[in-house]
Amino acid sequence: MARDLPLVSIHKEASKAAEAAHCAGAQNKFWEMHDRLFAKGTRLGAETFTSLAQELGLDMTRFESCMKEDKFAPEVKNSLAVARQAGVTSTPTFLLGYTVPKSDEIQVMMSIRGAQGFSNFKRAMDSLLRKTSK
Repeated sequence: MARDLPLVSIHKEASKAAEAAHCAGAQNKFWEMHDRLFAKGTRLGAETFTSLAQELGLDMTRFESCMKEDKFAPEVKNSLAVARQAGVTSTPTFLLGYTVPKSDEIQVMMSIRGAQGFSNFKRAMDSLLRKTSK
């Protein structure tokens, strides 16, 4: 499951960028907007969001209304709160764990921070499997 983690201490427009991705997602263009936003780096803001939405061929009335109404702001804030509660402070972070039997609860066993190669994921998964099979 992907979550938003707008790092506003680094990028003041990070939360609005996350909202822009969700507004584009309402028109089935989430990942296209996401990728373009990351390609822009710190050059973010209302003009950039509008320009990217136009590039993607979005219905601009819907996109601009979505942004103006802060339609996805609660979702982005909730996602950030969940990340903080789980101890996630950077991206990417991968949480590994299992679903508690007969429950919706997820038990996180370990995390992998940063971009890692396959061998690190395999080692972590093997370790997790050993711990949970005891």
